[in-house]
Amino acid sequence: MAGFLDVLLRGLILSAQAVAVGGVCYILLVLRPFGSRPVQDPATRSRSLRLIALGAMVLAIGQTLALASELYVLLHDAVWPLLAAVQTLYVQVSLVRILAGVTLALCALRLRREREERRGLWTVIGLLAATIVAAAP
Repeated sequence: MAGFLDVLLRGLILSAQAVAVGGVCYILLVLRPFGSRPVQDPATRSRSLRLIALGAMVLAIGQTLALASELYVLLHDAVWPLLAAVQTLYVQVSLVRILAGVTLALCALRLRREREERRGLWTVIGLLAATIVAAAP
């Protein structure tokens, strides 16, 4: 049962990652918030940021559930000590992806509320998207 749940969660995580990272790429490469002209359609920007936040939160929740499932199997079925399980690369990368997903969602929601473009926040969003991609399984 844990294997089936893991497959479903991995599909959910990959789909959410595609929405979040794809949304960041769309805004940065197509809408170009730093060009000489402002974004032509603020509604498109707002919807894109909302989808980025949604994808990032689903990614973080899915990764949390997948991590909890794996830890449950390791701690109860395989009888690993918790410290040994936490020291594995899988757990550490999962924690990075969870943190990056939550932070990306919060940054996207903050940018959605603001009217003006902030280069610093866009830089953070780009780095978080790159972190999510780099830490992908």
